This record gives sequence, structure tokens and C-alpha cells, in this order.
Amino acid sequence: MLTLSEISVPVRIEPKVYLANERTVLEYMQTAIYIGAVGTSLMNFGDKTSLLASAAFTLTAIVVSIYSTARFLVRAIYIRRRRDTGYIDRFGPTMLCLLILISLTLNFWLRLRSERDF
Repeated sequence: MLTLSEISVPVRIEPKVYLANERTVLEYMQTAIYIGAVGTSLMNFGDKTSLLASAAFTLTAIVVSIYSTARFLVRAIYIRRRRDTGYIDRFGPTMLCLLILISLTLNFWLRLRSERDF
């Protein structure tokens, strides 16, 4: 006797699923470009504090780019194999917010510390 978990129905993948995957990676890349632009503009201020904060923002942009590309490729493989699970990203948005928060906190902390030294 077959149970409910043993019955398999082929998963139908529509073209909008491929496009949704692409839209998601493009949104992450757009966010990474904005964060990288903040890092690049901080680099032009010229002091050590701005350079360290710039490095934090640039590193955050690189991590977001790599993560979004990896998730895109994993989802594309899942779509081609017609898997019915594994599409939800529970880690990415939280990671992005925490990295931005860490970069901003580092920026403010370094700026306040350098202002006290004067």
C-alpha cells in the first residue's frame, strides 16, 4: 500500500519561475552595488577611519554578491531538476541586514573614536 509521502507527481515548472530566480539575484546585485558605492565614496575621504569603514562596506558588498550568485545557481539547479523544495531563502535577508548593521556600527564607532582623539 502506498502512503501519501510515496506518491510522486511531476512538478510543472513555468517560465515565470526562471524569471523570478533571475529577478531575485538582480535585486541582491543591485543592493551590493549600492553598498559598494557607499564603500567607494567613503574611500575618498582620505583618513584612516574612512578607509577602514570603506573596507567594511566593500567586504559586505563582495559577500552579498557571492552569496546571491551561489543562491541563484543552486536554485537554477533545483528548477532544472524539478525539485519541489529548497527555494526559500531563510538566511540571506537576515545575513544582509546584519552585515549592513555591522558595517554601519563600525563606521560610527570609528568616527566617534577618531573625533575623541582630536
